[in-house]
Amino acid sequence: ALANHRDPADAPRLEALLDAGVSGALRTAAARALGILGSPRSIPRLEAGTKDASEAVARASIKALSMFDRNADAARILVAAFQGRSPGIRADALLAASLLVSAGSLPREALEGFVREGRARLEDPDADVRREAIAFLGSLKDEASIPAIVRIYALRDPTLEGTAAQAIAGMGPAALPALREIFSSAPAVLRREAAWLVGRIVHPGAIELLLDLLHDSDPYVRQRSNLLIERLTGHKEIYFDYAGPEAERARDEAAWRAWWKGNAADVRLTPLDLTGMAPPPVPKKASK
Repeated sequence: ALANHRDPADAPRLEALLDAGVSGALRTAAARALGILGSPRSIPRLEAGTKDASEAVARASIKALSMFDRNADAARILVAAFQGRSPGIRADALLAASLLVSAGSLPREALEGFVREGRARLEDPDADVRREAIAFLGSLKDEASIPAIVRIYALRDPTLEGTAAQAIAGMGPAALPALREIFSSAPAVLRREAAWLVGRIVHPGAIELLLDLLHDSDPYVRQRSNLLIERLTGHKEIYFDYAGPEAERARDEAAWRAWWKGNAADVRLTPLDLTGMAPPPVPKKASK
């Protein structure tokens, strides 16, 4: 009730409850109320709350800090909480940071801290923390994290692959240069999964990249690229023998390129949900 009054004069009473409430539930409620009230004077008390011995109080204090829009001090505290003592605290800090960033602009130093520590959390031992880190970096459109996100996606962990795919798709065409770099240097197993992620980007640049992948050295990459071009464009009239002789593949690739050049302006690309999908194995011999 005190929080809903939105009266900054109530902040001292709520802070006193956070410091010395008679129960953990009361102190947790006080932390949440301070977040709703949004008085900057309460930030030091909430910072102390993020380190409280009570897990519930610490997590409530972190969530409260997400409500302090465009506040550099709140951002600084959340960056420190990325390294919190428990997975729950670290995951909540990443989620709170996402909310803080989405609410408005932050100082450059705060954003740099978020990105630096967010990337570190991609290696966190806890899957929930890694998932929140992927979502957070995706929301920031952090292109430098794309190779690490692709590696996580390639593991095909059902608790992470959907978030990884959504993060890449959310970056849109901005992700294409980093994905293209993966195809120039990564092992085949990563290129195969990266091709699948290109298919999540509904943009003509994605088709251009997939056309280039039709002559990748790995047949699985070629197969997936052809399949994705068909599904994104809705055009299935060109036969591409991904496992056939090089001369035939070059002919079929040229046919795809000619079709795209003549029709790109009129094609409406179709968003795809590729989570969990996998193409059939490449046969030893493909024939028409």
